[in-house]
Amino acid sequence: GVNRLLAGVLDWGRRWWSPSSVTANDGLEGHWEAPAAGEAVAGIGLIRGWAFPTEATDAIASVTVDIGATRREDAPCCSTRPDIVDAFPDQANAELSGWGLVTNYGNLTEGEHRLVARITTEAGLAVPPEARSITVSRLGGYAFVNQFDLSGAEVELVGEDIMLSGVVVRDSATQETQPIEVRLRWSRATQGLVIVDTETVP
Repeated sequence: GVNRLLAGVLDWGRRWWSPSSVTANDGLEGHWEAPAAGEAVAGIGLIRGWAFPTEATDAIASVTVDIGATRREDAPCCSTRPDIVDAFPDQANAELSGWGLVTNYGNLTEGEHRLVARITTEAGLAVPPEARSITVSRLGGYAFVNQFDLSGAEVELVGEDIMLSGVVVRDSATQETQPIEVRLRWSRATQGLVIVDTETVP
């Protein structure tokens, strides 16, 4: 049943998980963790990573993220990351290195968009802007849904994906409903199942 299906997908995710790669750039260490380059996204998601200057007297001054062509937002920084301390025990700035920004991908149009992350330090170091493309799906074509009804849904395993048909979503703004099909896939970056595609049903 569904429990066996989910267990299989979770096991597949564990087999393919590997630690984040680490890159150094002009006195900064860091890694952009999610979303992964080329990843399909939907709904509310977290854009996140970590970074710290290797000079003990320096600190991160700002992290900004361009979301699509028209939005630039400040990403809160710098949260505690014990895993980064473990990876860099000799670096004084490793502990307060986490950054992240919650965003609603439903505010973007469906299709491909570009994210750009910019990180600067108080001493004036700057990581060259890192860009990656994502593909946005909107549930039922809506920016935000306030109901995701699975009562009539059917589940099918398609390769490594879980396909849900017969899902009904309701638009928060208009309260209209729309039947959809939803494709779920394990995401290494988020360590969970994510919506990678949706399709409205006539």
